[in-house]
Amino acid sequence: MAHRSMRAVWRLVLALAVGSALPARAEGTPHPGCRPPAVLGDVSPGAGGASPGSFLRIGGTVYFVADDGAHGTELWKSDGTEAGTVLLKDIQPGPEGANPGLLTELNGVLLFIANDGTRGFELWRSDGTPAGTGMVRELNAGREGGNPTDLVVMGGKAWLATGDHLTGRELWVTDGTFDGTRLVKDIHPGTGTSITARSMRAVGNTLYFTADDGTHGFELWKSDGTEAGTVLVKDIAAAEASAWPGRLTVVGDTLFFTANDGTTDDDLWRSDGTEVGTVRVAELFGEPLHPAPEELTAVGAGSSSAWTTRCMAPSSG
Repeated sequence: MAHRSMRAVWRLVLALAVGSALPARAEGTPHPGCRPPAVLGDVSPGAGGASPGSFLRIGGTVYFVADDGAHGTELWKSDGTEAGTVLLKDIQPGPEGANPGLLTELNGVLLFIANDGTRGFELWRSDGTPAGTGMVRELNAGREGGNPTDLVVMGGKAWLATGDHLTGRELWVTDGTFDGTRLVKDIHPGTGTSITARSMRAVGNTLYFTADDGTHGFELWKSDGTEAGTVLVKDIAAAEASAWPGRLTVVGDTLFFTANDGTTDDDLWRSDGTEVGTVRVAELFGEPLHPAPEELTAVGAGSSSAWTTRCMAPSSG
């Protein structure tokens, strides 16, 4: 009975969430001590918008990307005033724009990817000044670029999935300097790409991601930041078959994800980083959890539960 009641509650929550997508207007009073909302500046003069996004605050500066209609999409910064909201650097001169992305803070410095028009998408850094904004290292020589797809901070360093002509897309690490940017491990020996884009998640001092070593197919891997400590967690789908781990979601010190072991369709799994501790989540509300949820979201203080969209149901493993 309780299970049915819970389902009814979550259906109601879902219905309200869907309903909230309808056009609406909300009015409110600013919180004491806070200024009311105000336009800082017309980044793109005229009727067209600047489409600002990727906001990241580091100290008293907010970094973001925007298109002012003349320079294309570039890196901007703001100190919260109109005068202090400015284009940080025109990385790719002209109207095309460098299209910065993956804005990430590392020890007070901004890391991001950008395309300067001659070397493709590579890893860049900025200290908030034009002179201090530059490429960290050209990971893949030439116009193709290294095209980093992930940038995750763990243990005072940033970990990225990027590629070159020799190793394909593999696990790299950077401390924000040229000499401190290096390949961690060539998981798929040769030019083959190993890491699935946008799959990297940090749990404490362990980095998880989906990769193919050329032998086991796409499976769950982990790294402690060393070559020796970058290993396959578990071969979920036997032999060369791929389990295709996806939707990696961190809940406390546990990783939830979807995978296919070859006996069913995708199911919900969890891992504590050990082979024996990487198992299928058997059921929710006393029923088999199959097929796998379409989405996973960690919610609550300290992200203590994973919520699925299959029935808006919580799972703690």
